[in-house]
Amino acid sequence: MKNLYKQSGFTMVEMLMAMVILSIALIGLAKISTSVIRTNSFSESYTIATALAQDKLEEIMNLNFFNGALDDLTAANNSAAGLLSVAAADVQETQVDENGVAGAGGIFTRSINIWDRTDIENPATRKDIAVIVSWLDALGKTRKVTVSTIKSRD
Repeated sequence: MKNLYKQSGFTMVEMLMAMVILSIALIGLAKISTSVIRTNSFSESYTIATALAQDKLEEIMNLNFFNGALDDLTAANNSAAGLLSVAAADVQETQVDENGVAGAGGIFTRSINIWDRTDIENPATRKDIAVIVSWLDALGKTRKVTVSTIKSRD
């Protein structure tokens, strides 16, 4: 007589345990994927912001030292900390798109701070210039990139 209780295969409990373990692994994978997508989005915005700041800085550096666009309009940014402040900007362009076009509905704000550095013996000898590009990331946190340089009199 054959033993009816000796059958091969998986029991219902074994199948349920395998499904639970598989579900936990898939949830972990989904969280990692979400994190990778968010990081990729931040990296793209950071790269665009850096390019926008660098482009504007190069445009400014090509101007003559006495060009009116290089006037120091705000005394509030005339310090090392003030130069890096968005609140005390000499010029501010809002809604800059990834091509640098202002007012085009972009997510970036580009601020330009200029600090006329003078000494008693030689006035108006250099300008400290900072270009700050800020934006809101996917989590609503303000991010910014700052590029700065010193322009000496020609």
